[in-house]
Amino acid sequence: MEQDILQILEFNEIRRMLAQLCPSSLSKAKAMDLQPSSEPRIIAEHLQETEEALICLQKEISSPLGETYDIIPFIDRAEKEMILLAGEFMEISSSLETYQKMHEYFSGERHLRYPILEEKASLILPLDGLLNRIRQVFDDKGDIRDKASMKLSRIRGDIETVKSRIRKSFRQILHDKDTALYLQDAIITQRNGRYVVPVKEEYRYKFDGIVHDRSSTGQTLFMEPMISVRLNNDLIELILAEKQEVMEVLRELTRQIKNNSAVIRKDCHIVSDMEFIFARGQLALAMNGVRATFSAAGILDLKDARHPLIPADRVVPISLTLGKAFKILVITGSNAGGKTIAIKTVGILALMNQSGLFIPAAEGSMMPVYNHIYSIIGDDQSIQYNLSTFSSYITQLVSFLPYVNEKDLVLLDELGAGTDPIEGAMLAQAVTEYLVNKNVNSIITSHFSEMKKLAYELSEVENAFVEFDKEMLSPTYHLIIGVAGNSNAFNICRRLGMQESILNRAVGLQQRSPFHNMEMVMNHLNEQRKELEQEKESIRIIRQESDRVKAQLQEEQEEFLLKKNAILSKMREESSDIKRNLRIQAEK
Repeated sequence: MEQDILQILEFNEIRRMLAQLCPSSLSKAKAMDLQPSSEPRIIAEHLQETEEALICLQKEISSPLGETYDIIPFIDRAEKEMILLAGEFMEISSSLETYQKMHEYFSGERHLRYPILEEKASLILPLDGLLNRIRQVFDDKGDIRDKASMKLSRIRGDIETVKSRIRKSFRQILHDKDTALYLQDAIITQRNGRYVVPVKEEYRYKFDGIVHDRSSTGQTLFMEPMISVRLNNDLIELILAEKQEVMEVLRELTRQIKNNSAVIRKDCHIVSDMEFIFARGQLALAMNGVRATFSAAGILDLKDARHPLIPADRVVPISLTLGKAFKILVITGSNAGGKTIAIKTVGILALMNQSGLFIPAAEGSMMPVYNHIYSIIGDDQSIQYNLSTFSSYITQLVSFLPYVNEKDLVLLDELGAGTDPIEGAMLAQAVTEYLVNKNVNSIITSHFSEMKKLAYELSEVENAFVEFDKEMLSPTYHLIIGVAGNSNAFNICRRLGMQESILNRAVGLQQRSPFHNMEMVMNHLNEQRKELEQEKESIRIIRQESDRVKAQLQEEQEEFLLKKNAILSKMREESSDIKRNLRIQAEK
């Protein structure tokens, strides 16, 4: 699918919504790279993945998702034998735990409920040995355990022994009455990794030790007693040995990552794909979306479709069909009444469907697979190329008109606008007839009366309009199929405060127009349609009441028959008892 159509129909916003639902950077990247397909088999597979994820989110108590990270850069470094850091090992460990959980999640009964997800999860190869080794080396906080290696355990044991001996020697110094006078405070601290005591500056030559630091005032010297110099030296050597052994442990663990890098890479991509699938399920859940039924015959039938980027409390659902009784739908109506939103809704839902996403619509909605979607929407004036609005529109139009066919969808907003009204109307009619001849599914918005009239002349073209409430002087945004509407320009001007004298003059000029009678006919048809809709609603209510009464009568009839059968059965039993008693009495 061409990139410009994704931008025109704001498909990038759908990508961003998906990315926000993805837990890892890799799955977010998949969301931002999402592309619609034109292959029915691929689309059906992706829709089935989304459906299984949605069912899992709705039905299951737990989820196969977990904490994952973008560990591919760590794997790259490990393959170059660059020793990984503790935090990087912890992220690898969390990711491997999630891989293992996802691999095991779809076993058992879930295997039958989620066959596609189970098949993907089965491709994950859990690295239990590597995961156990990382857990053996690091604790929950990411610190290296004493038992990471036997040598490290011995070194740390020796460190604690030396520290104990140092503390013991320092306690002797602190509790010695002769040296206590030399000390600023009876505490033990550290400077440059060596244990020291705070000595008053005037006693520096009386205290046997080495100066390592001085206080900011200069009144206190931090001195290492000579009695503990050898022990401190031993401690420093052990600390260096500890660091060296820690590096050996990390080097060995990095080598294990390198040896398993191919498996980790594969598992990482499988899991990020699964995360992306579940993000699609979460989006369907958030939008209350449904899976559109595939139409091999090229029929589009949307029921209560909602634009996904308009808040749910503001969007007005639309229902429309295309490709069955007619191939081209001409939408007319007032400005800012929802014509553009209607064609944008169709376009973005088609892109979502062909990207494996559920669409915000009612059950039973049907969509075909389009090879290409072409759209010109809004004022795309190009200052860079010195093109006017009309020139820019025509430039885009001629770029695809020669190539469109019956497997494409064309969406044209305000076709023929921006130039002389008569020439623009004739051009719009000619383009529409061209699309009719090429059997192309198209939705066109227009204000031209010639376009409204065309629907009455060609069976392949149908009118629709966005409803306008003349009492409230505002659009309702409801799309009505089968009848053309008018632009309601005068009503809109009146609502916005236009002077009545100007409006009266405009009405007088309109009455001289050759299309005035047609506008009156359309208004009359619209009024008839409203009356028919009201009658239809009344009939529907009467029918519902009739069905309710019928069901109630049927229920009462069944209850009566049950009581009747029960009474007859009881009478038969009583009759048999009477006959039996008479026979017994007669025998006696």
